[in-house]
Amino acid sequence: MDTSLHSLGISAPRHGEGRITFTNRIALLVVALLLGLTGIVLASPAGAASTSTSTSTGTVISEVNSPYGKVLMVGSGQFAGYTLYQFSRNTPAACSATVETVGGMPLSCAGPETDKTADWPALTTVGKPVAGPGVNKSLLGLVHRTDIGGDQVTYAGRLLYLFDQAPHQFSGVNFMETVAPLPPWHGVWYLVSSTNGAPVEGPIALSTEALPSGKSVLAAAMFQGMGGTPITVYTYSKDAKNQSTCTGTCALDWPPVLTTAAPQATAGLTKSSMGTITRPDGTKQLTFDGKPLYLYSKEVPQLNPSTGNPLNPATIGTGNGLAGPAHFGGTFSVVSAPAAAPAA
Repeated sequence: MDTSLHSLGISAPRHGEGRITFTNRIALLVVALLLGLTGIVLASPAGAASTSTSTSTGTVISEVNSPYGKVLMVGSGQFAGYTLYQFSRNTPAACSATVETVGGMPLSCAGPETDKTADWPALTTVGKPVAGPGVNKSLLGLVHRTDIGGDQVTYAGRLLYLFDQAPHQFSGVNFMETVAPLPPWHGVWYLVSSTNGAPVEGPIALSTEALPSGKSVLAAAMFQGMGGTPITVYTYSKDAKNQSTCTGTCALDWPPVLTTAAPQATAGLTKSSMGTITRPDGTKQLTFDGKPLYLYSKEVPQLNPSTGNPLNPATIGTGNGLAGPAHFGGTFSVVSAPAAAPAA
């Protein structure tokens, strides 16, 4: 498989081209190649230039009605109309400007808008951010970040980031970046609710996949903005029926499968087996037969060792049998598919 930038029609950045264009080409290229999503369009944002989204009067944050619900977008400046995202590990240290080598290229998790190595550039502001249409002014804030040399906008305490190639795109929705060869940030990216800042996922579909051992297990569709890819899910032995005990630091390592719409099932699975529970933070977590479902933040993608192409499944259940955090105890396990549900 030819993985060069040129083979995919991706040229080096031109002088004055926006930081988002080049960096997200790298990030999307890495994920697309690993997950078999090479049909995505890696286009340049119209009129991109190396300038910040912030202005002397503060960056405007507005609401947009997306296919996943009402979410936040940038309302002013060069990136007006660009969708905003939040990270499951909501601290500057978890998504910093420290540069690593990913796929043979320099890449940092965050950075200012003009940082050509930033995967998810921080949305910055000069002055207090401004509430646009549909946005609750009282939820807006800012955090000074020395690593990016500016103030990052927050909403209900969630740090806000950019990702897409152009306005009104949602390619970063439910985007997982776990361990190398993926960008190794160990978490999940979500849209941001304009109502309360909570993660917005839209509907999450459950399906089945066959692990290398032949075992048929459940998987949740993620990466919806790039066509969708099934990712192995887990249950936790410490959970009671319809109740999650994996919160706080546990939920950072084992992100719950969240949803903001009715659960969906593919062939072989029944909707009657699927449900949701309300977590302590108010988010909705997907369940199967009453068992809360989780992802693993260090899930390893499965690749053909000869070609580098993704195999089926794209993940192999790396977290199966692992213990929960020390003070939580318990074990995480893959979920066996119902006998009548053939694996894809």
